[in-house]
Amino acid sequence: MTETPAATAVPAITAEEISSRVTDLQKRMAERGLSSLACFGAHRDYAPADLWYLARWSCIDEEVSFVFVPREGETTLITDAPWDLERARAEAVAGSVVFDARPADTLAELIGLHGGDGDRIGISGMRTLPAPILERLSSLLPGVVFEDATRLTEEQRMIKSELEIGLLQEAARISDLGMAAGIGAAVQGANEFDVVAEAEYRIRKAGAELSFTTVMGAGPRTGLMTFLPEDRSLARGDLVVLDCGARVSGYHGDMCRSAVVGEPSADQLLMLEAVRSGIEAGIEAARPGATVSDIHDAARAAVTQAGFGGAWWGDYMPHGIGAGQHEPPIGLPDGDVVLRPGMCLCIEPGVGVPGVGGVVLEQMIQITPEGRRVLNTLPLALWER
Repeated sequence: MTETPAATAVPAITAEEISSRVTDLQKRMAERGLSSLACFGAHRDYAPADLWYLARWSCIDEEVSFVFVPREGETTLITDAPWDLERARAEAVAGSVVFDARPADTLAELIGLHGGDGDRIGISGMRTLPAPILERLSSLLPGVVFEDATRLTEEQRMIKSELEIGLLQEAARISDLGMAAGIGAAVQGANEFDVVAEAEYRIRKAGAELSFTTVMGAGPRTGLMTFLPEDRSLARGDLVVLDCGARVSGYHGDMCRSAVVGEPSADQLLMLEAVRSGIEAGIEAARPGATVSDIHDAARAAVTQAGFGGAWWGDYMPHGIGAGQHEPPIGLPDGDVVLRPGMCLCIEPGVGVPGVGGVVLEQMIQITPEGRRVLNTLPLALWER
């Protein structure tokens, strides 16, 4: 395995950049006719993207928060966790930070200050917003219309700034370290939890958080394509799939590699090479002016040409990455989205054969004016180690 580059100094997102984002969002709100916007977020591993993007802050555990964005003026961060209030005041970038055990009450008050009956109020994160909060808002403000404005912030987040790209580069670098350690531990007799522990330890040791729950499995059950590690020893000839990532200053890394314990069989090698051809074709198709579907279709066509079209896995790919681990554009539902410089995506094709196993490969890429740049440096073909 090749060595990953040494760490470089990566600056955090500045308060000035946060302020610029809010101003841009307020322009988007005006174009849509919204008088205000409430952006919902929960703990660090669940719907935190808007909180981090607009306030450089996220909850830790068992709490919900909102960034309230008026049609003009400063934002307000609201948390329902008294134990987390001082941290929020110390770390968040917002005009004010307040505690309310019933955050809908403060939201209603702010909405009333910046609008009135007949106004349209956007809610980002409507799909995951707790029902009691929406019910309380509706009862307190019967004269306003609440609408799902999640796409408003998602579209804004699609194009990354130089600072964001720097953080994603560092997240990719540390993800490479974790992946190399995990796959390196995937030897005969090792426990699946050993593999995960090595990957996660290396990510933490490098100074990052875990981007998401590490996905790992070996043997025929990898053909399910969705699995978590079990108390199981690796056997010679097992296919191994490891999906892990590092989160750096709120920005996610996400990568996947597949390998074999020992030497791959002829059939396993065909699967591995089919997916490698798919990811390479998908990366080649990624360039400004192309669409998300172009990436998806190129990867799927290569896998099909290699003889595994019936085993294709990856209908949601490629997917965006940034302050959210999975953020638009996402796969075929966003297939018509045109790629632009500054977008960062994960290309992740796979094949799954029931009773045999699965193979998945994933790379983080950045769309550049000239084409694309792969952010991961760890080789794809770790089965050749």
